[in-house]
Amino acid sequence: MRVLIAEDEYCSRLNLIRQVKECIPFAPEEILEAENGKEAWEIFLEKRPELVLTDIRMPVLTGLELMEMIYKSQIPANVIIVSGFAEFEYAQKAMGYGAIGYLLKPIQEQDLISVLRKKGIVRDEAPILRPQDTGTMSSVSERLRQLITATGENFGREGDKLLDDMFDSYCEVLVWMNTKDSKGTEAEAVRTSMLRFIRRQNDILCKAVELDPEMWAVIVNTSHREDVEKFIENLLPDKLQDMEVCIGVSREGTSIKDIQEYHKQALYALSGRLLYPGKKVLYFEELSGRMNYKSVWNPSEIKQLKAYIAAGEADKAFALVKVSMYELLQVEDLSIYSIIDTLKMIEIVLNETVFHIYKNNADIKKEYPVLFNTHFELFHYPEPMRLLDEIHGKLIQICRLTEITGEKDTDNTAQMVIDYIRENYNNDITLKSLAENVFFLNCSYLSHLLKIKTGKNYLTYLTEVRMEKAAELLSRSDMTVTEVAGLCGYNDISKFIQVFKKFYGETPKKYREKER
Repeated sequence: MRVLIAEDEYCSRLNLIRQVKECIPFAPEEILEAENGKEAWEIFLEKRPELVLTDIRMPVLTGLELMEMIYKSQIPANVIIVSGFAEFEYAQKAMGYGAIGYLLKPIQEQDLISVLRKKGIVRDEAPILRPQDTGTMSSVSERLRQLITATGENFGREGDKLLDDMFDSYCEVLVWMNTKDSKGTEAEAVRTSMLRFIRRQNDILCKAVELDPEMWAVIVNTSHREDVEKFIENLLPDKLQDMEVCIGVSREGTSIKDIQEYHKQALYALSGRLLYPGKKVLYFEELSGRMNYKSVWNPSEIKQLKAYIAAGEADKAFALVKVSMYELLQVEDLSIYSIIDTLKMIEIVLNETVFHIYKNNADIKKEYPVLFNTHFELFHYPEPMRLLDEIHGKLIQICRLTEITGEKDTDNTAQMVIDYIRENYNNDITLKSLAENVFFLNCSYLSHLLKIKTGKNYLTYLTEVRMEKAAELLSRSDMTVTEVAGLCGYNDISKFIQVFKKFYGETPKKYREKER
């Protein structure tokens, strides 16, 4: 049997090869490798592998696009999707194209064997590996992503020791690419060029982690500033054309477990590009010396800004913001936190205004999602004027609505909370983060609104939504219980089974058997 593994991340690909060899009780005739979707498609047509394991997010062609092409070719093949993202939409599409499994990274051998057993690739008597046999070989990139984003804890002491051995002295190089305003081909060319350079490194051990389509964290193992500067110089493609790329660099760290702190430093450095127009590489050491903090908003100014917006006076509101921003930017050695806090206050005012002007109106509802995104990330703006232009644009949108809408009632606020929970149930969303970071409301007040609307408190309602989705997946798909748990927001399978049994009075396995 031939096996094709399509994975652009080198260590993840090696790990998948090892797992396939361990899970299939007889050696595959050939294990084929592909770094991107296009290469995988060409290999598939030439070699006709019986089993394909493909990542979703890959250069040139995504895993879903590859799977769609395989499905339409009608060439027999068993395809397993491997992803670091528990997204219900992805799983639905994958199953629609005939996937035999949807496994979350870092995948466990037990889950892989379970999928292979369903298709008869592995016999029932094939042994299942114990968790302690497999815990230390999880994807290095996946663990780094967990450490950077503070998600996931199940990796094991030996695995973290492996990372510490690899990165005894390191810094984070945070790369942001403006893929939104660039052509897809340009963005892909820059991404591919950087990843190729990273894979060729011999003198400096480094690891690239994709945080989202626009941002990459590169962990560079080095103890010399000169080595880092040389690495960054070679990392950027010679010709960026019109592609916007900016890099933030942290200080030197010694323990990989502290990577989140160094990620914040790199992000802070990246945010400083507003103060250094045209500069592509910014170091935390340079910006941390800017210590002058100034607040430009006092209660009377905030009240005046709200009054202008409520009256639909977008130009007057913008003039107030513009004067305040220019006053702020004149401060010598201005701290980045001054700008961050100023923007946070503007975000709060904009969101409060939206809540007051929105009504249950079909026409306004179409515009509302655009207005809801009032967050400003500093690294998106290469100079102050672009930031001010975006603030002005949002003020115009909101003020236009004040002319045709009245005050938003609490029933609509509660409905928006319900809609948000039903769309994001698979994420780690607490009541506190929902109230403070999404709706900008008091935590107790938000809980009160939800209780009035649903008769349930926040955790009870969230659990109910998750259990409904879990029951749907168990009855309508062939996913494993572990896969269903991940897609419903549970990283701990034991916790998922416990909650499911309490909710439905039986285990997920028995529920599935009964429904079928």
